[in-house]
Amino acid sequence: MTEEGFEAGILTLPVGHPGNSLNPDDPNLELAIHKDWTYRVDKHGNKVYFCACIDDVMIRHNFEAAEIYSQMGYTAHGQLGYGNSGLLLR
Repeated sequence: MTEEGFEAGILTLPVGHPGNSLNPDDPNLELAIHKDWTYRVDKHGNKVYFCACIDDVMIRHNFEAAEIYSQMGYTAHGQLGYGNSGLLLR
């Protein structure tokens, strides 16, 4: 897209939202968090299907993704800022 004159950016959702929160019991939905991640567990011991557990594997994968984005030329990660159209990731 940048070769065609468009400005490009990357937005990541580091904890796996929305996962398969639409309907975890529907086998036809192919929405899921990364296969190596685990779902967050609520205070009742139930899986929370819209959010990954923040553990070492999930953190490592997000760090590795940020490094790839940096190699692609994107220089800032994880900072919310305000642009002309509202919130954006810088």
